[in-house]
Amino acid sequence: MKPKSIHFDSVFEKRWDKYLTGLTEKQKEQLRERLAIFKENVFDKRLNTHRLKGNLKEYYPYNDT
Repeated sequence: MKPKSIHFDSVFEKRWDKYLTGLTEKQKEQLRERLAIFKENVFDKRLNTHRLKGNLKEYYPYNDT
């Protein structure tokens, strides 16, 4: 199942850029691979995607380990 859309705002972009600067090249490559899997199938078993609770119940995080 492909996600309908993925939204990023300016706050997320700033934090994302800061997060990426702290990663090693190996970690960046692993992240690219997980994001590619996520784009193809949000519920791929390798991601352990799950629904959040409370006011975030519309969102699905995944484990990248």
